[in-house]
Amino acid sequence: KLPLESTEFVDNQNQEVVQAREFVSQLQALNISRITGVDKLPGNTFFKTDSIKFRDYQIEGISWLVFLQNYGLNGILADDMGLGKTVQTLACIAKFHDKFENSNKPVMIVAPSSVLGHWQAEIQKWTNFENTTVIYKGKDLDKSTFRKPNNFIIISYGAVRNIKNLPSLLSAVKISYCVLDEGHVIRNSKTKLAENLNLIGKHSLNRLVLSGTPVQNSCMDLFSIFDFLMPDFLGSEKEFKHNYEKAIRAGRNAAVLMGGASEADDGENNIELEEDCTKKEKKTLENSELAIKAMKKLHRQTLPFMLRRLKRDVLADLPPRTIIDLFVDLTPEQSKCYDAVKNDGSIDELSRVKRLMNICQDLKLDRESLKLIKTTTNGSAKLDQFKQIIEEAGLGQVESSHKMIVFCQHKRLIKIIQNYLFDVNNKITHLT
Repeated sequence: KLPLESTEFVDNQNQEVVQAREFVSQLQALNISRITGVDKLPGNTFFKTDSIKFRDYQIEGISWLVFLQNYGLNGILADDMGLGKTVQTLACIAKFHDKFENSNKPVMIVAPSSVLGHWQAEIQKWTNFENTTVIYKGKDLDKSTFRKPNNFIIISYGAVRNIKNLPSLLSAVKISYCVLDEGHVIRNSKTKLAENLNLIGKHSLNRLVLSGTPVQNSCMDLFSIFDFLMPDFLGSEKEFKHNYEKAIRAGRNAAVLMGGASEADDGENNIELEEDCTKKEKKTLENSELAIKAMKKLHRQTLPFMLRRLKRDVLADLPPRTIIDLFVDLTPEQSKCYDAVKNDGSIDELSRVKRLMNICQDLKLDRESLKLIKTTTNGSAKLDQFKQIIEEAGLGQVESSHKMIVFCQHKRLIKIIQNYLFDVNNKITHLT
């Protein structure tokens, strides 16, 4: 049981009322690292501590994870990208297996297929777990996978979605940790993926969600995540909609919602109705007040189980990020193609918008437009600008030690960029 006093924390054995503010204040009053033994991590059997020096915020993160572990709770580690969520997670898992060395229970990491290899490399780099099994297809998961002692099962979300015999696979199976990397993908609780993940969660002693982005876009996204982490913690879906989602949705479009939220944070709500307010305005203000109260209540209940740190808050030695917007004029050929497609009455509007976007990217993406201006000359002002940036960064040099990450929304354009980069420097990694 939790060493706390009172709200709506739901345990498998009983229901206890826990005031989230009391929970947070008690957590802050504790010397967590002493309680969890993170300061003794060098003695860990399953973690290679000789090759790593944790930063202070990482020690705090591991401490928080192990604290939840000790009390049978689960949570969301939502640190900013690049703060080491992977290594904190592995240290926590290693701590659990060090505590119960003879359990030999498997660990399951569910992640996007593009990072499965990264997880495997990190496990081999930082831990002493001998067995890792990477699953790209659901049919490749069988009972023998769960029988390997201390086995790390690294599986893609697509594979989990397509497992057909999951109940029989999990019969008599206990997983020590189930970790969802980029766990916000289960925002829809009614999908087959969410159904299978919830079933896996019920066979797991510990559950953890990792996310480097804001946790939810809506209340129901948050409900889906907590339904995996701690089923019934926020009540049934019907109860959650009644207690939270309905009120917050009703007040979302109220003009005074944002202004009232800041006052509500201070424990005050000074919204006053003028005598000449219409019934509609009064209803809007009432919805705003109800939404604020519902949000405050939801935050009190869920925030103790989330940990999010930003780079600017924990890495003071990093220089401030510099954002530079470069505006590029279209090449003459692009301008002609743009005008030709824009004024072509035979093209429907949806196709026209798509083609105009492609022309602005690279003429190779819309070769039909070249026929309209009767030319075969390709061109891309953006690619020319990109090449100039590459040269200025020195990435075209053989001995260059610089590194660059390039993001692109269009898959076909990535292929064009990739072909160019292979010409100037073949040391590139391509993810789509």
